[in-house]
Amino acid sequence: MNLSYRYRLYPDEFQREFLNRLIFSYNQFYNASLNLIQNKGKELYESGTKHNDIFKTLYTDLCNAMRNREDIVYKTELIQEALRDAFRVLFSLIKQKKPFNLHFKNSSRFTGSFPKRQTMKFSKKISLFGIRDIDVKVHRSLPSGYRIMGYRIVRELDRYFLVVNLANDADDKEMPTLPATQDVIGMDINSGNLTFSNGLKIDFIKSVYPELEKKRLKHQKSLSAKRKGSRNRKKAQKLLFKASRKIKNRRKDELHKRALGVLKAVTEKVIAVEDLNLKEMTNRKQGNKTLRKNLLHQGHRTFLDLLSYKATLFDRFVIRVNPAYTSQTCSCCGSLRKAPLSMREYHCENCNMTLDRDVNAALNIKRLGLSLCSPSLSSES
Repeated sequence: MNLSYRYRLYPDEFQREFLNRLIFSYNQFYNASLNLIQNKGKELYESGTKHNDIFKTLYTDLCNAMRNREDIVYKTELIQEALRDAFRVLFSLIKQKKPFNLHFKNSSRFTGSFPKRQTMKFSKKISLFGIRDIDVKVHRSLPSGYRIMGYRIVRELDRYFLVVNLANDADDKEMPTLPATQDVIGMDINSGNLTFSNGLKIDFIKSVYPELEKKRLKHQKSLSAKRKGSRNRKKAQKLLFKASRKIKNRRKDELHKRALGVLKAVTEKVIAVEDLNLKEMTNRKQGNKTLRKNLLHQGHRTFLDLLSYKATLFDRFVIRVNPAYTSQTCSCCGSLRKAPLSMREYHCENCNMTLDRDVNAALNIKRLGLSLCSPSLSSES
């Protein structure tokens, strides 16, 4: 399994200036790559030219076009990575059969992330592209049994981060373990709590942090009053970004803790969850506004991704089931009944069963999870 560890960089003034130039250069290489793909790459692809030949042709044209520019840092590895990222966009559009619309990145709004695929010596000081002794805050050591496959430099306004990409060695991996059995447990997620098929309930994160949201709205209002292109507007944008970043970091921290708390609270080997279509659920044309806002702010999709990732570390499984009618189906007899959100207790008129609405849904999720388990797991459960 592959992992990514993120560390904060503390460059000095000279190092920060050079990193900004690298990020700007990567942005220019990426936009130039998209331009070449739009003008030349698509025609080569449709004519049946092999992917490697298209890449070589565009790479040569890109090098010739960018070589004489004095405002960028000309490095071939940056050009290659930018062209690879542009190719991913091209093949993604072709695979999904979407309209061929390429989105160029504005250098002033570019988040500043560029990859570097090579091994490196990781310590409290690192060297990047010839810049030596950039300070790194190593808040946790790299896991044993993993090797460094590459890294990525990310800039978020006034902060710089080093994202280290790791790959595990199958013959030697040390993972933390939690007590677990071969049983399956169902988990229902709503805006208030996480409900399990055994009746356990764990509070979920808040949809909005009032004190932080108040500051964010204040900066948002201040930004809307500033004239476009002015220095005061740029200052207001930075303040708004910092306020939003604080909310994002706090939400992500709580999601990590909740995901780990779930794995510690239940002992079952397999956790079944609903494969929710959040894009459809948060569609503005349907549903109520409060529910959409809660779903977007709480980060249900991020939580499920974190839960799956942490479960793999603990030798556990997270499987996603079809969410259709899990809240409207009786977990005892299987009869179907409409159940609006206001009805918190599910009562079946067929078998006269009364149960908490969320527990009933979790039991249905567990039943679907058992049916989707692999033969090895289902035979042992």
